[in-house]
Amino acid sequence: MENADTLITNGLIVTMDHEMTTITDGSLTIRDQQIVAVGPASVVAERYTADTVIDAAGQIVMPGLINAHVHTPDSLFRGLVEDLPLERWLERIFFAEQEFVRADTVELGSRLSMAEMISGGTTAALDMFWFPERSAKAAKEIGFRLMTGPIYFDSVDIEKRGLDGRLERGRAFIEEYVDDSLVVPVVQPHW
Repeated sequence: MENADTLITNGLIVTMDHEMTTITDGSLTIRDQQIVAVGPASVVAERYTADTVIDAAGQIVMPGLINAHVHTPDSLFRGLVEDLPLERWLERIFFAEQEFVRADTVELGSRLSMAEMISGGTTAALDMFWFPERSAKAAKEIGFRLMTGPIYFDSVDIEKRGLDGRLERGRAFIEEYVDDSLVVPVVQPHW
């Protein structure tokens, strides 16, 4: 018997392989944060033991969802700009952001959004917002995979930085996170 960290057993496994295989009464084995075995529960149980065993009977076991377009701190503005046409929405959100967006509010809103995403099965996102260092900090503390980085556009940003300041900040951000296991640094041209 091989030892693993976690054994998830008795679940409906959705593999997302090329054949879109599903395994009824399946098991999934994790060691060192890597999936090392997937298959029928009876077969996997013959080969692996684990420190943690999760009985997923009646549950679906599948890869995490990915949110490919999010502005995590905007969760703090929920209710302020609902059900508006795009142009009116942009006008209202722009003024709210000018008034209330700071490094600490970005981190707070990021935490809220990431917790909500995790509770719904989303485990990774591409985020574009001010103060990406604070969103990255929240992601690392929570254990959420996040693609983010400084925003580039032609006018002065929310922190009153011109393009030169943003380029310098972008280089530093990429260097800090280039080999990170959770945060993927990205270049984010906006307009």
